[in-house]
Formats: sequence, C-alpha cells, structure tokens
Amino acid sequence: MTERPGYLAAPLEGETVSGIVGMSGWIVDPAPLERIDLHVDGRHPVRGRCGLERPDVVRAHPRCAPDQRPGFSARLDTRELGNGYHL
Repeated sequence: MTERPGYLAAPLEGETVSGIVGMSGWIVDPAPLERIDLHVDGRHPVRGRCGLERPDVVRAHPRCAPDQRPGFSARLDTRELGNGYHL
C-alpha cells in the first residue's frame, strides 16, 4: 500500500455520525489513481470512487497535472462499527 498526501474532507474530525455516511476528500499524486480503499481503525476497508474533479486542489498543488482528477468519495456503513471515536 502506498500512502500519498491527501485530505479527508468529510466527515470532519470529531463529527458524530451514524448510519450510512458519505466520505470525501482528495489525494495528490503525479499518477492518476486507479483505486482507493479507505480503512477505519486500520481495518473495515471501504472501496471508494476515485477520479473525481477537484479543480481547487489541482490549482493549489504543483504535483497535480492540469487534467488530474484527485477527488474521491465513498460510503461507510457505521452500523458495522462500535460506538465511539474511530480513525
């Protein structure tokens, strides 16, 4: 697994969520993303959609090619997790 610079925009850190939750953010890499797996507490992998347009990120990061699509989104079923804080 290769870690790349990125940001999880939703849900926000410390936010209380329940049920099916939308996750979104971006990852900067010179190569296009082929897939993204998000892990909660180091397990519970969630396959996300990648290749979403984020022109704000492309403008702000010189490592992004002008035609790069660094955004991602996913849906997490929190009912599979216990109550409390998760990473």
